[in-house]
Amino acid sequence: LVALQFALLIALAICAGVVYRQREFAMRDALRLNGDQVLLIYAPGPHGHALADEVRKVPGVRSVSRSTVGFLGSCCFMQAVVIATRHTRNGDISFSKVGLDFDLFDFYGIKALAGHLPAADGKSPRITEADYVVLNETAAHKFGFGSPAQALGKFVPFSAQDAAPTPGKPERSTVLAVVPDFSPTVEQAVPPTAYFQSGSGLDLISARLSGRDIPETLAAIDVLWHRLGNAD
Repeated sequence: LVALQFALLIALAICAGVVYRQREFAMRDALRLNGDQVLLIYAPGPHGHALADEVRKVPGVRSVSRSTVGFLGSCCFMQAVVIATRHTRNGDISFSKVGLDFDLFDFYGIKALAGHLPAADGKSPRITEADYVVLNETAAHKFGFGSPAQALGKFVPFSAQDAAPTPGKPERSTVLAVVPDFSPTVEQAVPPTAYFQSGSGLDLISARLSGRDIPETLAAIDVLWHRLGNAD
């Protein structure tokens, strides 16, 4: 009986270790997002751009980028993901549309499978053309491209800025890059997603901290948020 108890104890310890490693993989590596030392700031309204510029100057802040709250999915914030449907030769395709600054991919350590995206160092020229779009791997496959490289420079049948077709306006955008599927949660499958450069609605600021003097850095950002981000 003693030998059996020790055998069961060893088996339970091994199972606990396996479950722990699986959980760590699911919560970190499987998400394909580098979320270390990242502070999320919700700043709705017209002052978000000015707030992001000021946060970027705060000592202790390494880099800053912006997006709509839908970038992290509805699991983290309100349901803010725009869902669009288009008819193609492959049938009707439903996909999510998310607005962001294209350097946000580099900010979170997401490398393009095909194409080139700006770095999050604040030195790369900002891509402002509204007719460019970045697709995730699932969306590129859904739109009929055999590989990420085949999607580059091709047109997809929707306007990056509009959730619904606009009469008299060409419904197409040029694929700038294709990124791997990623998600902030392992509870849901990654949907086909189109990421576009938006001039408005970027209410979520992602700021990566250096990890030093964090209390002072957070206090300085809090002052800025009350002065700019919460001005309304």
